[in-house]
Amino acid sequence: MRIWAIGILVLGLSSCVTPYKQTDGKYIKTSQTEVRSLFGTNQSFARLERCDGPAKKVLWYSDGDFTNCVMLTKADQDEWEHGYSRGAGPEIAGAAIMGGSIGIGAALSGGSAAASAGASATNTAIQTVTGGKHHRR
Repeated sequence: MRIWAIGILVLGLSSCVTPYKQTDGKYIKTSQTEVRSLFGTNQSFARLERCDGPAKKVLWYSDGDFTNCVMLTKADQDEWEHGYSRGAGPEIAGAAIMGGSIGIGAALSGGSAAASAGASATNTAIQTVTGGKHHRR
């Protein structure tokens, strides 16, 4: 159940837009197209556009919140610095998979995994090294 909730949250936030609101009330946002590849390299192209935005404040903006969009000229777009960062999706998915696999493993082993790990740690702790040889007490 939690994995589905995280998935829905990630999908919902993946379509969000973070616009820049100008003093005249217009918004600058990214217009982007992407060519996805399952096993190759994804290709993406983006330009900035100036749009009319929502009159009221919204929690998350989406492309549907903007109308009358006009592409910025190259000179206007060149005033902006490009930046990028890795999305959080892979980390969230990895954590969900790892948490699920640990839970499934514990359920299938009936708690013997925890007992086994504890016994192994105790066994390792009582070993000592004397003169390069391992001895048990």
